[in-house]
Amino acid sequence: MKAALYIRVSTDRQNEEGFSMEAQHDLLMELLEKKGMELYRVYSDPGISGRTIKKRPGIQRLIEDMKAGKFEAVLVHKLDRLSRNLGDLYEFIALINKLNKRFVVASLGSEEIDTQSPMGKAFLYFNGIFAEIYSDNLREETLKGLTKKMENGGLHMSKAPLGYDIEVINGERKLIVNEYEAKLIKEVFQLYLAGKGVVSIAKHMNGHSRGKEGGVWDSKYVRIVLQNHTYTGHNHFKPVLWEESKRIMQLFLWRIS
Repeated sequence: MKAALYIRVSTDRQNEEGFSMEAQHDLLMELLEKKGMELYRVYSDPGISGRTIKKRPGIQRLIEDMKAGKFEAVLVHKLDRLSRNLGDLYEFIALINKLNKRFVVASLGSEEIDTQSPMGKAFLYFNGIFAEIYSDNLREETLKGLTKKMENGGLHMSKAPLGYDIEVINGERKLIVNEYEAKLIKEVFQLYLAGKGVVSIAKHMNGHSRGKEGGVWDSKYVRIVLQNHTYTGHNHFKPVLWEESKRIMQLFLWRIS
């Protein structure tokens, strides 16, 4: 079984006994030999913070090679050598699970964790549960943040829909009503409320106008306009209304399913 070793030390812990690169390397090589594994490669991130995995070239290369199937096991000294970020740890362990790799932590408290053992398998199982809880909680907190941002007039979208422009105000991206395009939006709604179908509306609008960035009107584009919550001042997460100035259509007019 081929194994990858990962070692890391932060600059602020470089000189602490037991945390040097050499100490980690020697310990893991001894463990490798004890378990009868073959060394594939040593990956390292010397003098780099453990705050996040994403900015560390050593661990990123390890992950790439692991996905490519170049080795079957990963050995680390302690979990915090991988990352001190809980989300990073959970994502890495989830990847270990997904790729069915063997994972060995030389020192977890006073114990060694090897996912080939029953205790190690339990470790991965429970970490998977906590990872799911962490992910759900992160999603909920993200939704709360986005909802609050929408209430304050902030954006979750990369491009403004027809009827709006995006302007940066006090460092934040805001939707500003584009008066010319707003007239087109109102015209579409008026035609629909007068009984016109989406194909007929598209044909009429193409006779004198174009959509955002010169786009041609078609039935799909008309439906997108008719079903867009933004025109009534709603955000797309929870039914919280923006101030009157951001509403192109009055709420009572917007009843398109």
